[in-house]
Amino acid sequence: MALRGDPVELVTRTNFKFTLNENASSHFLSSGFQDMDVAVITIAGPGRYGKSFILNFFLRYASHRYSEGHNADDWLKDLDKPLMGFPWENESDKTSTSIILWPEFFVCTKGNGQKICIIFIDTQTGDERNTSAAEYSSIYAICSMISSVLILNVGSSIQETYLQQIEVFAEYGKMAFADSGIKPYQQLLFLVRDWRTPFQYPYGYVGGQLYLNQYMDKELEGRKAVKELTSPRENIPNAFQEITCFLMPRPGESASYGISKEFQGNLKSIDPNFVQNLGVLVPSILSPEKLIAKTINGQNVSVKELYVHLTKWIDLFNGPTMPVPTSMFNATVEANNEAAKENALNWYKEEVIGIYNPTTSESTRLVWLIHSIITYQA
Repeated sequence: MALRGDPVELVTRTNFKFTLNENASSHFLSSGFQDMDVAVITIAGPGRYGKSFILNFFLRYASHRYSEGHNADDWLKDLDKPLMGFPWENESDKTSTSIILWPEFFVCTKGNGQKICIIFIDTQTGDERNTSAAEYSSIYAICSMISSVLILNVGSSIQETYLQQIEVFAEYGKMAFADSGIKPYQQLLFLVRDWRTPFQYPYGYVGGQLYLNQYMDKELEGRKAVKELTSPRENIPNAFQEITCFLMPRPGESASYGISKEFQGNLKSIDPNFVQNLGVLVPSILSPEKLIAKTINGQNVSVKELYVHLTKWIDLFNGPTMPVPTSMFNATVEANNEAAKENALNWYKEEVIGIYNPTTSESTRLVWLIHSIITYQA
């Protein structure tokens, strides 16, 4: 079974204004998914480093395991299969900014019976030469707010610039944590592509965590006296519940992004070391025992509730600068209240329908009695 559908622009940015594609709402409000818990896997980062390319392997795993029901151990066995999903062949040519939704949602049933709807989101930006720091910060902020896992895809190494762009919205994390005691953003994964020194820090999570610990150490000599270096290393961990790092090798010459026009993403043309690390990375995020449900203020949110929050958050970023933390906090509170109101109303309707049968001749007094009982319970 092939992947179904084509990518849908969820959010676009033109002249400092983010616009939510209202036609995309149908995917979130579908009766088949809207009330499920949700996991949102988003990839972001500068252009030219193969974001869409690697995200498509996450799609392949989800389709293989959750849509087709195949054994999870053989999702990388077909060496000739072309890579389908988000367009990736001309990633270096992209200059506009947008957040892109894969329209097919996948359902994972965890060991405890919980069903989680999995949503994949790609981002499109120009490279560092064509995209402002404020634009990157806005994209990272929106993606952090809507995602259970944000993959920050970077080339060769983590750069100070990335930390500064993330720190811009980490101040909101302080405010949210002070209010609820819960860090507002969930998992941030630095995915370092084309890692060049595996002899120092080996590929994968083990080397990645050693590298990340060293890079985020604010007490290192030459770093602890410089506020611009210590500040993001203090604020970012206070905003995210978990920060990890994975070091990826090069995919090989024929698979390097855009070099070969004949390359279709088939595994036989990719370096086996890259494929081996894919086999570790992707299940570490998507397997039932590892999948993280999206939460807001510590509570799981449904697909429909996530969309309500997204509509509130998008308006915050319609300007040339980042919104202040209080605005982000207030928008989240407003979205929480709106989602709670909607849930209470739906519960009320279901309870009334369950008790009151309009085809019989109950009196008006009985109707009001039912109404009083249910509103008291609500």
